[in-house]
This record gives sequence, structure tokens and C-alpha cells, in this order.
Amino acid sequence: MAKGYVLMADIIRSSERNSETLIRDFKEVISVVKKKYSREFLSPITITLGDEFQSIVKSLNGALDIVLFIEETIIRQNKDFKLRYVIEYGEIDTRINSKIAYEMLGTGLTSAREHLINSKKERDKRVHIYLQDTNLSFVLEGIFYATISIRDKWKSTDNYLISSFLSHRNYLKVANDLEIDRSQIWKREKTLMMKEYFALVDSLKKIV
Repeated sequence: MAKGYVLMADIIRSSERNSETLIRDFKEVISVVKKKYSREFLSPITITLGDEFQSIVKSLNGALDIVLFIEETIIRQNKDFKLRYVIEYGEIDTRINSKIAYEMLGTGLTSAREHLINSKKERDKRVHIYLQDTNLSFVLEGIFYATISIRDKWKSTDNYLISSFLSHRNYLKVANDLEIDRSQIWKREKTLMMKEYFALVDSLKKIV
């Protein structure tokens, strides 16, 4: 019997969107993630029900990084959808499928699925974490809540600007990259709360 970090997610309000465009965009994002973190997955990220994915990740750090990377990839690729996530440490009763995240059973997978379904009731919270250390789960969820709250205030029309910030993290470099007045970019850095966002992201990466 193996244990691992189950990472599942689904698209919020997928039934209200153009399904063909949405699924295409979803697949494009997941394809980038799968390649980027191929060594981090015990069972690769796999789209299961059209608007959901599941995977098993080697480490908690890996799972946290993947969620952050997915959110930033959505911005970089200028996509227009949001995901609801569950990270859960649990048991996998069957052999872990290293080729595709199918045909596996275990309390970890079952519990994560139930938590993903129940999480739909909490509209303002997009990342749910269930670990053996409940205090750590609480802290990580709190940091993610703040991080995603900042991210969700960004407008899609600013994706090009935010993408540059994600690459450079410095308003002077962003100004040079986009050939925009430095004072204007400095003001946008403040209104977008980029420094606060990066402080939270760095905290997530250092806390475990």
C-alpha cells in the first residue's frame, strides 16, 4: 500500500461556458504543466471528466508549486477560467499507475474526490488542503487564500502586464520589457499588489 499527495481540481462554473473552447484551453494549460513537472508526478496529471483533473504527486512542495504554476500559466496563456483545487495526503491501495491517473483505488483518492465535491459550497476559497498535520494544513490554506484573493482581483486585460511581472518581478525590468514609462509601471505594481503576491508565493515555497 502506497501513500502520496493526491492533487485534484475542477473548473469553476464550467457548465456556464462554451464547452468546446473551455476544454481546449484547459487541455493546453494541463499539457504545459504535465511537461514542466513530469518528474514530480507519481501518476501524471490526467483530465478525467472533461472539466476535472487528478494526479498523484511525490511531495507536498511539488503539489504547492504545481498549483501556483497552473494559476500563473492560465495568466501567461491568457485563458479565462478558474480552478478549484484539493491537495490531500492519503493511501493508494492499488498499484500507482505511472502512465495515466486512472484505474487506481484508495482512501486518499476517495476522500480527495469527496472534498472536491464538497468544496463547491465555499465559493471564495479555491485551494483546500488535507494533511496529517492539521496545523500545517490551516497555515497553507490561509496563505493560499490570500495569494489567490490577490490573483482573482487581476483583470484579464492586464494579463500581458502581469505575465511580465511574473517573469521579471522588478518594475524597472517590466518597464523596459514592455517599453512603458517607469512611473506608470511602478504605480501598476502597487495597484496590482505584485510585491504582496510574490511575498506570499515565496512563503508557500519556504514553509515546507
